[in-house]
Amino acid sequence: MLFLSIEDTDIYTIFQHLSQFGIDFVRLLWQPKQFALEWLNNSSSRASFIEVVAWSLAIVFLFYGLYYLVFRSTPFDHLVQQDRSRSSSSYPTLSERSPKKLKPRIASLGFFRQYITQSSESSGYRREFTLSPLPSFEFPEFAIKGSQQPQTLVLNVGLLYIYIANIVPSNFATRRIQTILIFLYALITTLCFHPIATLFGTTVTTKEIFELTLVIYAYYFLLIALLVLFFSLIFFDLLKLKHTSDKFNLKLFIGSSIVNSLGFYILARSLFVSYSTFYSFSNFNTLITALGAIILSAVVCPLLFISASLLIIKLREIIEIL
Repeated sequence: MLFLSIEDTDIYTIFQHLSQFGIDFVRLLWQPKQFALEWLNNSSSRASFIEVVAWSLAIVFLFYGLYYLVFRSTPFDHLVQQDRSRSSSSYPTLSERSPKKLKPRIASLGFFRQYITQSSESSGYRREFTLSPLPSFEFPEFAIKGSQQPQTLVLNVGLLYIYIANIVPSNFATRRIQTILIFLYALITTLCFHPIATLFGTTVTTKEIFELTLVIYAYYFLLIALLVLFFSLIFFDLLKLKHTSDKFNLKLFIGSSIVNSLGFYILARSLFVSYSTFYSFSNFNTLITALGAIILSAVVCPLLFISASLLIIKLREIIEIL
């Protein structure tokens, strides 16, 4: 692994580092144990986590920019176009349909996700409870309001659902917000896994495991972005498939299921094998530590994201970015 210093500005050096970035990316996907060993044994010459994050974001913005130039749209535009026929009655009751204030605010906290269910005979409520070790994001009004209108953001963090009103989805596509999210995911994983790992005895420091985790999430972000781009290119642009709420499309369902399953498997495998190698744990100890980390995330994840949300809402400068 190579380190890109400020002095390395010639084209040859840049392409040399980019090729090494690609090699490390492939190695993490196919040989996570070898990747972790390289990271562990080459601390002086390996790429910095800042460089890996920067390369990942740059490549994503390059490919999505090229996609937009060719098709004059983004992969997420297809989701809006295909789902315009959905009724707003299927969305959570806390959606802000006509927000008078554009200032983001925490609208509600709860342990259950509430939906309005409606049929030809009756209507009612449906509640959903989920333990999410890592934060999940959802804009339930996205299909109606699109990516440019303020709307409710639903965060599932640990045991909690956090509803934040007046968030513009397109702002999540900015490089700054995506960098913050990569850092937050890596921080949550580290804070949940490392304390449990210390119970088995380890010389690995919090800084070392955080940097490794950050690099893994940066590569994972690149992988997911490319998978979504490939999915949109194949199913929407080439095959011209459509999916609406009143018509089930089996090909789209199979394709999206493959993307989601593949992404989850690669992330879980990369973290599990890399952590097992880095900590010198057996598979059993790593599994026990992972289960403990999932339980700990029920507390760490909400505390961290509630604090981050309040901080973002209070700071005027960051609010303007959002």
